[in-house]
Amino acid sequence: MAIISRFVDKSRQVKEHFLGMSYITNTCVQSLKDDIDAMFSTRGLSISSLRGQGYDGASNMLGEFNGLKALILRENPHAMYVNCFAHQFQLAIVSVTHRNCMLGDLFNVLAIIVNLVCASCKRVDAFRTSYQANILEKLNIGELTSGRGQFQEMSLECPGDTRWGSYLLTITRFINMVNAIIDVLENILEDGVHLDQKSSAVRQMNAMQEFEFNLRENGWDTLLSRVIEFCVDRHILVPNMEDIVVVKGRPRHVAQQVTYFHRFYVDLYCHAIDSILQELNDHFLETTTELFTCISCLSPRDSFAAFDKNKLLHLAQFYPLDFNSEELLLLRPQLDKFFCL
Repeated sequence: MAIISRFVDKSRQVKEHFLGMSYITNTCVQSLKDDIDAMFSTRGLSISSLRGQGYDGASNMLGEFNGLKALILRENPHAMYVNCFAHQFQLAIVSVTHRNCMLGDLFNVLAIIVNLVCASCKRVDAFRTSYQANILEKLNIGELTSGRGQFQEMSLECPGDTRWGSYLLTITRFINMVNAIIDVLENILEDGVHLDQKSSAVRQMNAMQEFEFNLRENGWDTLLSRVIEFCVDRHILVPNMEDIVVVKGRPRHVAQQVTYFHRFYVDLYCHAIDSILQELNDHFLETTTELFTCISCLSPRDSFAAFDKNKLLHLAQFYPLDFNSEELLLLRPQLDKFFCL
């Protein structure tokens, strides 16, 4: 178990120190708590001084009643638990892709394409060569502008449930490298030895030529414009949004008949947004969200545009050991003075 402390020093600078690692032979909650107490005591620290704690998503760490978080909160109710935001965001995204069959199909196709393109060193070399040629062509015709650090060598990666940001990275790189991907799939179709790989290349190329596949990679805020532009540039058929579409995978006499607009906007976009909001509410505790909302008011961005005195006063109320009633009364004029400076 690794333990890292974050604190504010005497010069009011936020510091983060690696306290050490402890070899865990027993992962029960009390054993973990005893190891933390031992490491704290050897460094002259105390649980009572904690004002926050954070762990991964393991149940023995953040269990509401019997987890390590709850055990520390019983000893020090001011050690507010803060989610590992990157981990919680990843869990929310993974859950949504599993619940929405259209998004699940998208990432399944992406994984198959990545495995096909990166199955051998020869294909990887062909992929890199094609990507570099596409970049040079766009630079020559003025579609792209060169600059320091741009167009560095990239590779395709499959999305992973435990790799933070991998879903976004996979889609972003796929969009940027789509022409090179098509070139490699065409090479597999023409020069492939195994029939199953050639058949898979044909299926994935056909999938990439569907409007629905490309729509799933863009936000609805663009109102189809970016998707339509992307499809037109690659000669992908764009359906009429008012036409009726029969949902695949069901007999025609029982299948629900809806318009393309309903399928793309309601069944895909709105369902995905609603699922994401529900998952975020499930993964982020109300107290934690409230804490970060209050702390964000201290951001100096745009000349403290987010400054909110009432929220900061509410933040101080979370820590009665640090702000008594008299100090809370004095805090309001102090915040006014801070903002004027």
